[in-house]
Amino acid sequence: MPGAVIVLAIACAALLLYILLLLREVRRIADTVESVVKGETNAEVYALTGNRQIRRLAVQINRLLSRHRREERQSRAANEAFKESIAGISHDLRTPLTSVSGYLQLLENEKTPPEKKAGYLAVIEKRLAALLALLDELFEYTRLEMEAPTEPQRVDVCGELREQLAMYYGEFARVGAEPRIDIPESGVYVWGDRQHIQRILQNLIKNMLTHGTGDYAVELVVGEAVELRFSNGILQELDNPARIFQRFYTGDKSRSGKTTGLGLSIVRQMAQGMGGDATAWQAKGVLTIQVTLPEEK
Repeated sequence: MPGAVIVLAIACAALLLYILLLLREVRRIADTVESVVKGETNAEVYALTGNRQIRRLAVQINRLLSRHRREERQSRAANEAFKESIAGISHDLRTPLTSVSGYLQLLENEKTPPEKKAGYLAVIEKRLAALLALLDELFEYTRLEMEAPTEPQRVDVCGELREQLAMYYGEFARVGAEPRIDIPESGVYVWGDRQHIQRILQNLIKNMLTHGTGDYAVELVVGEAVELRFSNGILQELDNPARIFQRFYTGDKSRSGKTTGLGLSIVRQMAQGMGGDATAWQAKGVLTIQVTLPEEK
């Protein structure tokens, strides 16, 4: 009997010691997690004990910490991108307003010759038109973020493309270029939002005219889906062509004030909203933007 009591006492003592060791391990893990959350360390949690559940707990905590770090990096990157976007938009809006203000002062100056005032008025009108175009892009993007999807309809994308190209014929003539056009003679139909398709085509054509250096080409290919390809020469190679679809992205860091960088972002968002997508690639100084839309079945 005394022997059994001794064995029981030893077993209880061993169990108590084991529990204390587990508690100390849990406390150490908790301290590590707290330090990581506070940003004091990036160390991973590890288990010193052989207990399977403690080891499993450490693995799961490391997964959560990894997700926390990843989301924190994404949040910082998004915050920096937002700051850059605000700075860029402020610059784009302020530049034409500053110019308009300067020319208005010249118009008010009694010493300004009458023949020059007409020229100043023309410049003011041009700056205000550019400002309205920028505001229109911002409004369009905001509307897309908020509006509910519309019911798709049968749209002849080939006919819409011909109509839009005809509307911008004068713009191509003004820059002394005529795009190579390769589209089917018969209608090509997709299911989508007619107004969104028109806006996609307009934005792609405007992008060619604004940023292209020539060698303009428009192609419509029908395969498993309908592929619209707009190509033009570029001044400099892009590190990552896919970035042109990012919100507020402009390849020109000096921001010439020609664009908010929202036009192609709107293109991709509209295309994806209709079950398609937008991609880009470059080769030998030519940038190609492709919009894919699901063909009507």
